[in-house]
Amino acid sequence: MPDALKKVDLVVLIDTSASMKDEAEALSKGMVTAIEDAKKACPSDLRVQFLGIEGTFASTEFTKTARQHLTGIGVDAGQLTARPRGKAKDSSAQEQIAQTVVDLSRHFDWRVGAERALFVLGDESLDGGGLTIGPKASLANDRAIEAALAAKVKVHAYQTTLPAQPTPEQAAALTKEYKRLALRTGGEYYIHTQGLADFRKVLQDAICASQVPVDDSIGDKSDEADTVEKEASAGAAHGQECTMCKSQTGIVQLNGPGSPVTKGGDLGAFTSVTFPKPYPAGSKVIVIPMVQTFNGPDTPGIRIADVTPEGFKIRINELVQSATPLSDGNHTTETIAWLACLVE
Repeated sequence: MPDALKKVDLVVLIDTSASMKDEAEALSKGMVTAIEDAKKACPSDLRVQFLGIEGTFASTEFTKTARQHLTGIGVDAGQLTARPRGKAKDSSAQEQIAQTVVDLSRHFDWRVGAERALFVLGDESLDGGGLTIGPKASLANDRAIEAALAAKVKVHAYQTTLPAQPTPEQAAALTKEYKRLALRTGGEYYIHTQGLADFRKVLQDAICASQVPVDDSIGDKSDEADTVEKEASAGAAHGQECTMCKSQTGIVQLNGPGSPVTKGGDLGAFTSVTFPKPYPAGSKVIVIPMVQTFNGPDTPGIRIADVTPEGFKIRINELVQSATPLSDGNHTTETIAWLACLVE
């Protein structure tokens, strides 16, 4: 008797702002062929669900919203992270990819024993659209990644042509967030910011990639994920400047590298963070770090060193008493926000 086919649950989730209509239509047209091709290339017991974010597209596969599906299976609307569209005149509610990833990861009716995957499509920020990636948008993506990891959900991310012309810096920051969401959850990323992709091939690839166990995929992609995050200004990723108050903010991902430092001045395991805009030479700057997550049970012990007008150094150093470590120093990755201010 042949072995049973592996179960794969794939949710295709799309930003339903007007600029995404072409992608919804093209993907819907390529769906049948893609599924048939995938059955031949990588046979599986496949279940596919198409959902829109706070909206739908007529004459496509996207005729139900994520909210409608989740509340239809008994999820309390009060438990959902994404806000309802309501009477908002803009399309920001329809572009809440990060928040809807959280909701589907936690509440979708995944089959027991199935590999779980999301395939998300958007063009602007994952946090309600827009072209600028600031601390809030980065934190929303962090929370999406955390929810997907907790639920063993792999996220494939597709970024398409932007409806407005971003600066080169904005374009790079947007693409990095799509890549980061995919890589940190073991998914594939598809960047097609210059025209439509061949969705038949893209879907087939995503379906086949979804069969690989999520933990294996995360391990395979960890080096690339690290590289993408390091490219974001050497750890000062997504920083913003506030010229009126002369403060800057940012977010950095840190983990405890083991063996807490017990001697002052030992900065070998610290991470360097560069301010998005350096302060004038000779300035006095203060830096305030704030842990945004609770991923590890031991107290993370954030330490700051070498604050200069250009940046600072930071690390997780679990608790030490009388030069004696109180733990092994290994701490899982936490999201650390920082605020830098000029002292005048």
